[in-house]
Amino acid sequence: MKKRVLVVGAGASGLAAAITAAREGAQVTVLEAEDKPCKKLLRTGGGRCNLANAADPASVYDCSDPSFPIEVLSNCSVEQILAFFRSLGVESRSLDGWYYPASEEAKAVADALLAEARRLGVKLKFSERVTALRKEEDGTFTAETASWHYQAEALILACGTPAGLKESPADASLTDSFGLKRAPHLPALVPLRAEGMPCKIWAGVRVRAKASLYTGKAAEAMQAGKSRCAGKEAEVLQSKKPADEMTVYAAPDYTEAGQIQFISTGISGIPIFNLSIRAGRALKAGKAVTVCLDFLDGLDADSVLQRLSGLEEEKNEKERIRLLRCVLPEKLAEAAAVVMKKKKCSTEEILRAFPVKISGTGTLAEAQAAGGGVLTAAVSPETMMTEHVPGLYLTGEILEPVGHCGGFNLQFAWAGGILAGKSASV
Repeated sequence: MKKRVLVVGAGASGLAAAITAAREGAQVTVLEAEDKPCKKLLRTGGGRCNLANAADPASVYDCSDPSFPIEVLSNCSVEQILAFFRSLGVESRSLDGWYYPASEEAKAVADALLAEARRLGVKLKFSERVTALRKEEDGTFTAETASWHYQAEALILACGTPAGLKESPADASLTDSFGLKRAPHLPALVPLRAEGMPCKIWAGVRVRAKASLYTGKAAEAMQAGKSRCAGKEAEVLQSKKPADEMTVYAAPDYTEAGQIQFISTGISGIPIFNLSIRAGRALKAGKAVTVCLDFLDGLDADSVLQRLSGLEEEKNEKERIRLLRCVLPEKLAEAAAVVMKKKKCSTEEILRAFPVKISGTGTLAEAQAAGGGVLTAAVSPETMMTEHVPGLYLTGEILEPVGHCGGFNLQFAWAGGILAGKSASV
């Protein structure tokens, strides 16, 4: 008699688990609360579906135990994930280590997953929201919905987070019935809201820069004008001032580089998304947050600054903007001139450490992912099974790790789903 495996959630991780379990000979049923599967998957990578990333994952995941996602990915590598998709007929190509389906269409990935699940005889139940879960005395699991009671010997929870949804899924708290500890969800991969900045002026601008995140006392000092961004230039800047006027230079909590998008409420873009989970956690803890932008990153900074050495505070605003436009787009140069005048920053400081006071993040509904979820201490990275509830598996976004942009969250979802499906079918 085939082992019965019940999967809650027909997203990336849930379908990977269902297919793997069915291939191992299990009788699989998938329960999905939405009327259609893979809704989030279809939006990933701007609709292109960034399947995985070949970069070292050592510093790209945020959770209480950063070693957990690394262990999961060591048990199901990028090569194994890509092989899984080749078995579905989905070829992939690498763009600087970022793997996409050859078609660069998320729909092709979703269609391949569903086609394989159906071919294997997986029962797919849509608009079937689970309202209660329990483990029976005989060791089996029961999942209750409005229309039926489903039973199985193994239960895989892959029901995701509220990220990107208008309403929080009821499934998110289903783990509470098993006594599993959860961290509250926070928006991740989301824009940051700026306070006291000329956002209306800079809206619509995109420019490459290095973004450094400061929190707590360092951010407070920056906002008060008593501290500046640290870096290899700090000693040069200090040497220009008398000893009693030297500014304190702070080291950043975290740094990202890439294209920054300036929007009407603050700042966005991949580097900002990658900083957002840490920024949001600091704000929730009541800490000050500042992001400093280095517009000279990747340029010959000394040469640029030498050419702009004529830019002094006494110059009129029109002249300041004209000279700043040697480096910055026009709208951003206008905004930078406003900040220079307000904060009395030098040319070097405004170009190397443009200070943006952060007041908040986008909402969970606007976020591409969410921090928080079930703590990883309860789960085995080899099998994804919970240690104190045999037969119960957790995979994907329901767990607390959240990764940077670039396919890392999907990679964690695929890996966990494959590991859970294989283990649950035994």
